[in-house]
Amino acid sequence: MNALLVVNGVCAPNLDLAALAAKHTVVIAVDGGLNHLHRHGVVPDVLLGDLDSVDAALRSAAVATYQFPVEKDQTDLEIALEYAVAQQLTEITLAAAFGGRWDQTLANILLALQPRYATLNVCLVDVDQTLYVLHPGREYAFTGSAGTVISLVPMSAEVHDVSIAGVKWPLDAVTLTLGSTWSISNEFVKSTATVHFSSGRLLCIVMR
Repeated sequence: MNALLVVNGVCAPNLDLAALAAKHTVVIAVDGGLNHLHRHGVVPDVLLGDLDSVDAALRSAAVATYQFPVEKDQTDLEIALEYAVAQQLTEITLAAAFGGRWDQTLANILLALQPRYATLNVCLVDVDQTLYVLHPGREYAFTGSAGTVISLVPMSAEVHDVSIAGVKWPLDAVTLTLGSTWSISNEFVKSTATVHFSSGRLLCIVMR
């Protein structure tokens, strides 16, 4: 099962949440993400969080609501990802998870990288780019047209045996280190680019 989680970050006016919602089995409003969904005419299946950023008049809009204390040790997104794992969801798309506060943006990305969410295939979408959280030992395939930009960003001290094919500058079993820009701004030369690595944490960003 796949789920769209709409968070309370910046939602670009031309990001079509209704079209995104139609592609997913479950739609989850994460706190103020409910406000974004309401503007696009989408009724979520689940609303969860401390609801401190939700328009009070909209709180009954979701099919099911789970409210948590405002003073807690987890962000609303962490609670939502725990819910996704418990519900055995597998494909997770996060929308409106960027922008606004840098602390929240960075925390959202780093949270999704945690090994405890390895059962989830998580991507974070914006209007013109998608950020994918990759796990070691798996083969990933991404689609694009010739010239589409694809970047690999190492998120651990070392990422081992990184290979990428179908691109202008292929890599074969190399080691990337945290802060390296070696794998930034590659380009598709075929309709599919494949990525594989054996250990470490890695992000893939595809421009649309």
